[in-house]
Amino acid sequence: GGSATFEGVTCGITFDELGFICGGSDGASSPISGTPGSSVDVCFYYTAETNVQGFQLAVCFDCNLALGEFSIEGSIADEVGAEFVNYSTGNCELVAGILLDALPPFDGQTVPPTTGGDPLLIGCIDVTIADDDALCDTCLDVSFCNGATGEGDVPIENIMVIDFGSFQDIPFTNRCVYVEAVPT
Repeated sequence: GGSATFEGVTCGITFDELGFICGGSDGASSPISGTPGSSVDVCFYYTAETNVQGFQLAVCFDCNLALGEFSIEGSIADEVGAEFVNYSTGNCELVAGILLDALPPFDGQTVPPTTGGDPLLIGCIDVTIADDDALCDTCLDVSFCNGATGEGDVPIENIMVIDFGSFQDIPFTNRCVYVEAVPT
């Protein structure tokens, strides 16, 4: 098993099944594709063997993808009533923070573990593929990238909040947006 870090210090608490996954709107393993000029959803999922109190995402996008709105609508975070959701986009990057129990009374809201089940949806961002036929039959990268800043100046790490600790050493499954040829 791997170790997790808390504020840069290795702790005795380890989790073997933490993960962030980039996928399509039909599931964590679904492909993402569209034609030049079209809009597609890029979604983010998690796996965890324990309840999670929050997420911090730092994601880099190929600059041929224009970033739109990020939303938790229809996700497990929405279902449990996340009390804090904030994001920014800039520099072909998305940084997002989601806390489930951020406001009094603190009732201990969490999202459930995924052990033995499929990854659960955190949220999606709408992206528009550049209207450039030269991109056809290419794959535009979308990857979790520690140190992204979005429109801000502070480097953001990919983090899961578990038992009031920030776990940073999380495996990522990145994807790309496949650009299909425009039907003629």
